[in-house]
Amino acid sequence: MEPIWNLLNYGFQTFLKYASDITFWKDFAPILESLAVTLGIAVGAFWGYTLFVRQRKAALKLTQDFSIVEIILPEKNRYVHAEIKLENLGNVIFKSNYAELRINKIFPVNGDIELPEKGSHDIITEDRQEVDWPMIAMRCWNWKRRKWKWYGCQGESGHGEGLLEIEPGEFDTLHADFIIDAEITTVQFYFYIQNIKKKPEDIGWVMTKIVNLKPMGGSMSDSVNTIDNGSKSINEQQRRKKQQKPKQPQKPQQPPKKEKQDKKK
Repeated sequence: MEPIWNLLNYGFQTFLKYASDITFWKDFAPILESLAVTLGIAVGAFWGYTLFVRQRKAALKLTQDFSIVEIILPEKNRYVHAEIKLENLGNVIFKSNYAELRINKIFPVNGDIELPEKGSHDIITEDRQEVDWPMIAMRCWNWKRRKWKWYGCQGESGHGEGLLEIEPGEFDTLHADFIIDAEITTVQFYFYIQNIKKKPEDIGWVMTKIVNLKPMGGSMSDSVNTIDNGSKSINEQQRRKKQQKPKQPQKPQQPPKKEKQDKKK
């Protein structure tokens, strides 16, 4: 321990010797400034890496909400109005060039879709996850009015010039009208919107909804509700039935018990 103590004592005495000289501080000040700047840059870089890389503060965060209104028209037609609400929950502005909404027919099932017989296996092969339901119609928002390389609207028809832009914390809505056969009672809605920051250009957000439409003889009060992720859908009448508790079977009435003979008067 003595050699270490002597070394520390020598270093302290040397520091006091030079510290009493003002020229020492003049020469040492630039070194301290450089060290402080280097430390500040390192702390700033670590903070930026934490926010923008690990916590993805600069990433786009978009939520999609879907709703429809339907009306039975004359001549066995059905009017369907779809509304897609896009909300930007991120910290950066959201931009997109292209979006599309498709309506696919599920029921009545088309003749070209072979359903499995009772007790047989699933007709969907292992390399697929969904049934390729036939498309009835499609609506596109081609804000750049250009022809895209991937599937969808290949024409140059668009709805506005430039880009779709949504500021952080704000939302916008897209609207589409369809007139379809009123005998179609179950449809699938497929919505896609492009992410302009991703390459290739066909990367974006996708939403699928399965909707049970009201029957032709249904009233205007038979509104339609959809379930997230397109797993299933129920209309208002079915929802009420599910909320109602099943009636318990009434127990048969038992004959009245005879009074005991030793009952006190």
